[in-house]
Amino acid sequence: MKIQKFKKRIGLIGFGCVGQGLYDVVEANRHLGWEIGSICVKDKEKPRSLPASAFTYNVQDVLQDPSLDIIAELISDPKEALAILRQALQQGRTVVSANKKVIAENLPELIGMQQ
Repeated sequence: MKIQKFKKRIGLIGFGCVGQGLYDVVEANRHLGWEIGSICVKDKEKPRSLPASAFTYNVQDVLQDPSLDIIAELISDPKEALAILRQALQQGRTVVSANKKVIAENLPELIGMQQ
């Protein structure tokens, strides 16, 4: 049986432990057809494992990129994370969040927006 691969492009918002971890898993498994399309970070000065040219510092660059299939919100600030999720869902985007606080406190709203 042949497994059909579907190419999916992911936009990362946040590149801390979770963001870099997701990046590393996707890169190690490129045969699955997933790829990181863009990465947004806040701190331009923070040392990172990738060159500065790999990042954008404007979250709208990720949120407005029509080539991305999934927006992965992976930041620690709950208020900012909620604003990102709201905007992405209002655009009809597929989102993933690692922010348990945002999900726990806003689940009914997020489900309603997703539907």
